[in-house]
Amino acid sequence: MKITSTSSLRRLILGILILILLAWHAGDLGKSIDEGKIPLNDFEEYWAASRIFMSGGNPYDAAEVLKVQHALGSRDPRPLMMWNPPWTLPLLLPFCSLAFWTGRGLWFLFNLSLILLIADWFWREYGGPAALRWMSWLSAILFLPVGTSLFLGQISPLVLAGAAAFIWGLRRKNDFCAGAGTLGLAIKPHLLYLFWVFFVFWLVWERRWKVLFGSLAALAASSLIVLWIRPSVFHDYLAALTSSSGPGIWQTPTWGVALLMLFPSAEGWVRYLPSASGVVIAGVLWLAWRGKFDWRRHFPVISLLSVTTSSFTWMFDWVVLLPVVILIVHWFQSRPGRLWWLAAGLLLMQPLLVISPGITRTNFYTIWMPPALWLLYWAGSRATRWPKLGL
Repeated sequence: MKITSTSSLRRLILGILILILLAWHAGDLGKSIDEGKIPLNDFEEYWAASRIFMSGGNPYDAAEVLKVQHALGSRDPRPLMMWNPPWTLPLLLPFCSLAFWTGRGLWFLFNLSLILLIADWFWREYGGPAALRWMSWLSAILFLPVGTSLFLGQISPLVLAGAAAFIWGLRRKNDFCAGAGTLGLAIKPHLLYLFWVFFVFWLVWERRWKVLFGSLAALAASSLIVLWIRPSVFHDYLAALTSSSGPGIWQTPTWGVALLMLFPSAEGWVRYLPSASGVVIAGVLWLAWRGKFDWRRHFPVISLLSVTTSSFTWMFDWVVLLPVVILIVHWFQSRPGRLWWLAAGLLLMQPLLVISPGITRTNFYTIWMPPALWLLYWAGSRATRWPKLGL
């Protein structure tokens, strides 16, 4: 049996679920206001860094960032720092040059629209029927990392947009635009870090030098803008990144951190063992895939392997796994009577992502989610006889 139309009941369910999501965010906001604190969330770090940068200052200076954030109303004694590379700043300026709440509102609407467009595009790319594209929108809304990213005002959706732009450019046979899309991936190069491994292998194998030119041109243009405003900005970034208060101090939900927790006396390099194993696995996969490599088909496994073995990610970063979710929903839609367990598995993950940090008071124990999604993807690919990808 196939789902072939959008009934009034389905539209009603969709509306109810959207209202539940909005109510959850509103409840979180209301609780914060009752406690006397209006949550500025992660957009605060981008706005503060951008304002300092536009005045010619150091966007990675903790004291200056804290001063701007306190002026906004933050009561945190520690600054919320932007750890993205300097070439990220030109992408933020259209929003961060505005008053904080105006920029924050437009940033939310921009990222929401971006997420829905990307979900719709991947739905059609993976063969989803146009009449049921609402299922891709619903999947995006219900996938908790998306909601968390939007609520916090995170920049992670732009990373997914970079991946989508890259694949879209290749599909349209526009190699330069495909390469330019990688600027989005470079916003958080550690997140889909194995993309870069496959990117290098693929460039050499296919000799698609226009893609490389587009990638370097976009990165150079964005970097030259920031260097023109502040010539020392890359030095500032490296100094902050390697300082004792750098991002490495956070207990992120990654397997590298799990190793450090299991072996507290171990050296810091232990944190990067999962990433090193990811690179080795990527090399083995490339040898198996190189004769039939296709970015659209192989991206789900690349993204899952990257996120699972990355040395630094948060739950809001897992928005990059939305194409995997879209593909699983498409499989369910093709045979809902037989593959109901795919939808059930996805739905079950969402409340568990809320419950686990609520009970443990830490986001670390959401670490199970990427491997669980990978297991569901693997089971779905076997059940649907999705083209074998080597895993």
